Order: sequence, then structure tokens, then C-alpha cells
Amino acid sequence: MRIPVHYADDVASDKARRAKFLTKADDLRACPFCRELFVHGEGDLCPECGIPVRDLAELPPSPDAERLIHEEAGTKGHAPPIPQAEPLPFFDMTRGRGVLLGCAVAGLVAFYLPWAVQTVPENVTWSAADLAHKKMQFWSAFTAWLVLFPAALSRRTLLKMHGARPALVVLASMPAVWCAFLLAQPTHKVVKGVPFEYHWGPGFWATIALSLVATFFALRFGGRLDDVKVRHGSSAGEVLH
Repeated sequence: MRIPVHYADDVASDKARRAKFLTKADDLRACPFCRELFVHGEGDLCPECGIPVRDLAELPPSPDAERLIHEEAGTKGHAPPIPQAEPLPFFDMTRGRGVLLGCAVAGLVAFYLPWAVQTVPENVTWSAADLAHKKMQFWSAFTAWLVLFPAALSRRTLLKMHGARPALVVLASMPAVWCAFLLAQPTHKVVKGVPFEYHWGPGFWATIALSLVATFFALRFGGRLDDVKVRHGSSAGEVLH
């Protein structure tokens, strides 16, 4: 035998319980930091934190309350992100980001500056772009700078910055490695009885310097994970060490 369920009575009872709870909540005060509850008349300062208590209705939901709200809404597990996972502003150039972007742009410019200056049998100046049309290997330096720029620009969280370090180190060091290979080649040659002599130009040396600087900052891209400002919660604006 089924027992009849009085849904109307259940709804009315639930509304009564909610109204009773809200009436009691109006008399509650809480500490903005630790969220300990107090009733009116218990004092104006939190005994644990030493800061003034406020009406419960004036305070925003605590992190635990936000998590419960997400769970009830069917988005369980969407807890507030940790500070290291929060994106930095798009134009934030700290933590080595600005240096890497600057080196990438300067490296692309240096690619079109004089790399090799021939003095014998005639005076000719070659940029890396000119040499790349004769030997495709010279494009490796250009490609490294070209890929380094968006790779550093797209990493906006500390976790992604740390994860991109190995790839950025390879990209940043590639131009210097190629220049080191060229330095090992003789600058005096005789081809079919004709002597050739050249020396390396300012674009070549600038590329080495930029590559070394970029590699240094790529190794430290993102800085320390424990040195971060908290933007949300009770410790917002404080640097954690």
C-alpha cells in the first residue's frame, strides 16, 4: 500500500524553514577573514583575528561557499584557480617576458644587418638574409626568433611559463649555436685558385649577444612559483614567499 505524499505540505514546510533561517541570519555577524560567526552583542572585534566583524549579509561568499554553489549548479570541481594559474595581464612584461619579446624582435632586425663583410677579392657586404638564399641553414636563426616571439607572448600564467622553459631555451640558444658553428669555419679560403677573405659584421655579433641574453632569461622565464601576488581571497594583493 502506497503512502500518499503531500507535496504541498512539504513545499510549505521547506519555505518556513528557509524563512526561519533567513530571520536568524539577519542577526548574525562574521569576521571577514576567518568567517567565524557571532550574534549581535557579542562584540565588535574578532577575538582570533582582531579585525572588526561585519553583518553576514554584507560579506561576499567565502571560497567554500563558492565551491558549494558550483557543486549545486552542476559544475563540481570548478574551484577558484590557484594564484600560479591566474593569467597575467596581456601587456605584462615582467618575469622575463618583455626581455624575450625584445630579443626576438631585435634578432629579426639583426638578421637583415651585415653579417659577413668580404674584403678579397672584392668588397661585398652580406646580410644573413642574403646568405640564406645561398645556404638554407641560415634560415634557422630567423625561424628561431620568429617562433620565440609568439611562444613567449602566449604564456600568461606562471605554470605555463615554467612549462615552456625547455622549448624557449632551445629557441633562444639556436642562433648562438649556429653562429658558433660559423665561427669555427676559416675566414680565408681559396676556391678554384681565387682567394676569398671576409670577417663577421655587426649583425652577426649582435645575434650572438641577443641569443645569449635570451637564453639566460628563458632559463628563468616566469620567475619563482612561490613569489606571486594573490588577487582573490582574504590575502589579495599580498606577496607570498
